[in-house]
This record gives sequence, structure tokens and C-alpha cells, in this order.
Amino acid sequence: MTMLRALILALPILFLGACQSAPERMPVEEFDGGDELRALAPTDIAVVAVDARATSRDDATVIFREFPSDDLREAARHYLIERKSFAVPTSEWVDGTLARGGTADLETDAILEVTVDQWDTEFLAARGVIYAGAEFRLKSSDGKTTLWSYTCRDRQLPVKAPHGGSATHGNMSQAARRLAEDALSRLPRHER
Repeated sequence: MTMLRALILALPILFLGACQSAPERMPVEEFDGGDELRALAPTDIAVVAVDARATSRDDATVIFREFPSDDLREAARHYLIERKSFAVPTSEWVDGTLARGGTADLETDAILEVTVDQWDTEFLAARGVIYAGAEFRLKSSDGKTTLWSYTCRDRQLPVKAPHGGSATHGNMSQAARRLAEDALSRLPRHER
């Protein structure tokens, strides 16, 4: 009889736990290394401001928090410099130059554009995971030719502890940096 009671009490708890588990998401990734990239062989790249407007929508089933655009942009800059050996101007210089003129005034070989359209933080506090979707496009300096691209959807970004409300901003910054590094790791290294 005691075993039956324990089973009756345990079943609803197990059922509730199963209902609260994360849905199974399969990440989707695509990238194009393009012959154009090898033909142009850029040496310097301007990283323009990240477009994360799609992440600020209101959705009752998914919690979106403000996306750390500046953190992703700076992570992309540093990764291109340190790991891929490209020359990359500062974000302030790029923004100032674009404000005064157009992309032609940047006088770089290529421009990196990043659009983030998914930033799901629903499981950040509980499980230390953010699901992200983004497109990284390396374009010619005139913006007309895509030299290289990487697109992902439901990309799982595990965040190291601490988790919880007080660590949310730091965790999101860490995830944004990881997203940039993961995407740009697929970009061929510049040989000097």
C-alpha cells in the first residue's frame, strides 16, 4: 500500500517535470565560403553595427531580453584581428565615417554585416542556455557582392555559471561573444 501511495504521488511530479522541459530544437546552420572571397582576398574588414531589431519583439511564449549588440560587434572585431589576422578599424571610426558618408568612405576591402533575428533567453536562468539565430555576411566594399556568409537558427549557446537573474547581462554578453566566435571560426584565415 505504501508503494502505491508513493507511486500515486510521484506520477504527477514526474508529469509536471516533463511538461516543463525544454522543447527539442535542432540547430540549422548554413555557410557559403564563395569563390569571390578567394578572388578578392580582403586584408581589412569594417564591422558595421549589428542589426538586432528583430530580437526586441514582444512574445508571450518566449522571453526576449535586450540583445548585447556592442558586445557581439567587439567580439567579431577582436576575433578577426587575433584569430584571422585581418586589419579591422575601431567601431567608433566606422560609425563616424558612415555618419559622414557611405560605405565607400570606409576604404576597406570588405564589410561584415551581422543580423540577429533570434535571441531566446527563456532557458537562460534555469539551464544556462540561449538559443540564437543570426546571419553573418562579408560583403565587398561596395556592398554589392557577398564574399562569405554564415546563417544559423536555434543555435544553442551554453553559458557557464553563474545563472540566475543577477547574472543575466553577463551571461548574455558571454553568449553574444560565443555566437560571433563560432560564426567567424568558419571564415578562412587571412594569410599575410
